[in-house]
Amino acid sequence: MQSLPRMRSVGLIGAGKMAKAIANGILSTNRAAELSRDKSIKVMASCPREELLRALPDDCRSTTNNLETVENSDLIIIAVKPDVVRSVLDEICPKIDPKKHVVMSIAAGVTVSTFEEALPAGTNIVRVMPNIACEVREGATVYYTRGESNELGQITQAVFAPISPICQRILDEKLMDAATALSGSGTAYVLYIIEALVDAGVRQGFSREVALRLATQTVQGAARLIHDSGRSPTELKDYVTSPGGTTSEGLFVLEKYAVKSAIHDAVHSARKKSDVLR
Repeated sequence: MQSLPRMRSVGLIGAGKMAKAIANGILSTNRAAELSRDKSIKVMASCPREELLRALPDDCRSTTNNLETVENSDLIIIAVKPDVVRSVLDEICPKIDPKKHVVMSIAAGVTVSTFEEALPAGTNIVRVMPNIACEVREGATVYYTRGESNELGQITQAVFAPISPICQRILDEKLMDAATALSGSGTAYVLYIIEALVDAGVRQGFSREVALRLATQTVQGAARLIHDSGRSPTELKDYVTSPGGTTSEGLFVLEKYAVKSAIHDAVHSARKKSDVLR
């Protein structure tokens, strides 16, 4: 593994939702100071779809040429769908310089070994799994890199801290697939639960607008209770549940229909799907 260069420029290969969130985070904060001696870090993105490039921040350079992005970047973030990662790596490999570049991937299910096999020996590689809440700067992110490089961790933290309050290093790469299933896909599970609460509220007579506001604030408040109190969900659930009361009755029905077990199965199935994406 090469010693790390100082990061003065970031290149995004891909211009989807997550790439846009990353670009916004880097360009709208002073976190660049942690990547470079100055605050003049540059961001560039490449994508064949010009309509996606037009949606990027104004101060993000754009091109349809991936090689141009590599040539003008120190940190390269692979932000494409898993099924096109290999073709992208084959394309950019001749331009990768292990003495200059750090390669970071946010492609679900694609292992560090895949990058090591495709790129020049000694290339610094980081595998990252953020989630879509990075769009509103409330992301949950985990990352993995071989060895014990604190510098790679510092670079990853600097990139994601503006958009992800949690940026946790994982020591076992196998847990990256579990993180994909838990926090990566987990946003959709929570939205599904909110949708169910809204529908239930409408059934009880609320307008959809009011039901949505109540359900959204309820979920947000529950998460805040855990965060601020430091207590476990189990403790807090018991705290708000009176024996023989309405909450107890509702929880009984959720247990009757094995909702918790269904969530376990959903996370497990999502993790197994990561194997197919490789």
